[in-house]
Amino acid sequence: MDGFFWQMLTGEYAHLLVVGNVVGIATWLRRLSNRKCSQITTWQDAGLVSAHAFLVGRLVQLAVANFGSAAYFRRAFVDSGVLSSADAKSRIGNRSWSDWWSLWNPLPFSLRFPGSIKTVAYGWVGERLPHALQMDVYRHENCGEMPPVLLFIHGGGWLLGSKATIPSTLLHAVGRKGWLFCAIDYRKAPFVAFPDHLIDCKRAVAYLRSSARSLQADTSKIVVCGESAGGHLASLVAVTADDKTFQPGFENADCSVLACVDAYGTHDLTDRFGHYGRIDVAKKSRYYVEAVLMNTRLCVNRPAFERASPLYHVLQHTPSSVVPPFLCVHGIFDSVIPIEDTCEFFHALQRHRQVTGRVNAVPDVFVPLPQADHAFNCIRSPRTVAYNDAVGVFLDLVLAAHTKQHAVLLTTSKL
Repeated sequence: MDGFFWQMLTGEYAHLLVVGNVVGIATWLRRLSNRKCSQITTWQDAGLVSAHAFLVGRLVQLAVANFGSAAYFRRAFVDSGVLSSADAKSRIGNRSWSDWWSLWNPLPFSLRFPGSIKTVAYGWVGERLPHALQMDVYRHENCGEMPPVLLFIHGGGWLLGSKATIPSTLLHAVGRKGWLFCAIDYRKAPFVAFPDHLIDCKRAVAYLRSSARSLQADTSKIVVCGESAGGHLASLVAVTADDKTFQPGFENADCSVLACVDAYGTHDLTDRFGHYGRIDVAKKSRYYVEAVLMNTRLCVNRPAFERASPLYHVLQHTPSSVVPPFLCVHGIFDSVIPIEDTCEFFHALQRHRQVTGRVNAVPDVFVPLPQADHAFNCIRSPRTVAYNDAVGVFLDLVLAAHTKQHAVLLTTSKL
């Protein structure tokens, strides 16, 4: 877990590192040619050249996988039946030459958000020292009069991060689609334990529902999105819409969402299938969840860990529960949360649909990404651009399905 950042950085900046190494090798060869003896004469030189060649080869492999990520997103959407091959090719990873050229710039592609940003208080918590829970509302210049809403829940291991911890590329991509982007703060460890994090997220949904006029948004159309710990909370928001025990004080509020975008979130805190065993930090992960998120031991209070696991709620197969469509994205080389965790959750979703007979107009989509580590989309890279395209396509499909369903209901009510 401690070294995942450097692995992610290497994978997402591999194309830039290749260029840097090629320039370095060329410079070294030029200096070597200026010597009296322009040959590699020592075993140290030979060893360095061999090691460098191996490094560059590995970086090239990572760069090729990064640039090829769009194909995996396309295949996932085609296999799920939501897009044709031609449609997927035109909508995911189809960039202009200027767009591709911009990927070679290691600096942020934009420091200015083309629209308005305001901060609102979506709730108050604390008995002795009440304080506001805040939400940043980003209204892109492409937003219409009453745009749909994407509620973003940041990651950070339920301990770190804030509403400002958002991938700027995702913010711009969603904004260009005409969606209102809302990023929230929520209470974190060590000051609270589960389910306070989830209650705050649901309180944000309830606030959006009741604030359509002040936000000038269509808050009947809310999609929740999260990454890592935020993906865990976003999944819980999506699968517990009918569980009012997570809505103390606002039980009558509608906290359902149209869909969920879950990027490398965790889904089974009990590790019932033993997938975390393949990661050498498995014990650290378990102890971390016990100490930071749950504030109790798994062996002491297993039911609490079950209730904090999105997988558990899906496995209940409650006939009355409505589970919205999911877009799940996870790197195969994730060194923090094993991809098998998301695989089990996605398979449980499919079984849930079969058992309950509740099939959504938009099917669930699961995208396993080769060579991708945890938090891969925090850096602008070809893989990140493809991810943003996929999220945009998924939002388009969800919105189109909701609009069609609403039109059918209006027609039926008039008959």
